[in-house]
Amino acid sequence: LAPSRPGGGGRPAQAFSGARLGQVTMDFFGLGGDANTPIAQAVNRATSDMLISTDWAVVLEVCDLVNSTRPDGPEQAVRAIQKKLRGSNPKEISLALTLVETCAKNCGVNFHARVASREFMNDLVALTKGRNGFEVQDQSLRLIQQWGIAFQSKQDTMPLFYETYEALRRQNVSFPPVEQDAPMFDPPPSIPSDTAPGSAAPAPAPAAAAAAAGAGAGAADPGAVSLGMLGGGSNMGASCSTGGKLTFCLRRASYVS
Repeated sequence: LAPSRPGGGGRPAQAFSGARLGQVTMDFFGLGGDANTPIAQAVNRATSDMLISTDWAVVLEVCDLVNSTRPDGPEQAVRAIQKKLRGSNPKEISLALTLVETCAKNCGVNFHARVASREFMNDLVALTKGRNGFEVQDQSLRLIQQWGIAFQSKQDTMPLFYETYEALRRQNVSFPPVEQDAPMFDPPPSIPSDTAPGSAAPAPAPAAAAAAAGAGAGAADPGAVSLGMLGGGSNMGASCSTGGKLTFCLRRASYVS
């Protein structure tokens, strides 16, 4: 029999099996669910407090994992990033904001849809209050503004990007100056799901190669870093410019339609 609550009129308390109790304990400490997936582990590495600055190789590894893990890659990544955004370490939060921004530019509509949830956008709005320092506040405001403008034409499918931006503007929230930044991308995974392990990745299309070469030219700027050949089957490299307030990472030339 399940134990009864003392003084509760004999109402049975919830009884947990050993397995269930173990799961509850793991969830309480943030160790259950998606915590041990390759995506979650990569997110943890990309947002580690031990990093001196953004590790672009790991950030783009997360993008590749999101694009190649079907169908749960976007959801796993967003959950792992949310855990970081809800933390109390400003450095990890800042790295998580850079990560989600870069994923939005290098991953597709399924990732955008997970980010465009009320739960995630509320987490982002909470960061604009400034309780985690100016850098986090500035990053979160820039992201909300960037996404609100970029997805204004997609209010029929992902309305919360623009609605969140407009709601803050109506509250007279002061946003940073609008910057011309990279558009969103919808690239295929670096290693398609039907590519056998050890086989060569397909050559990029001429248009993609040309666009990648154009992006690589930007690496000559003082604020840009060329990552060259990355692991995980990436054969096009990347150019990530950190000269502005927002990150610009162009892996491939397939735009979101």
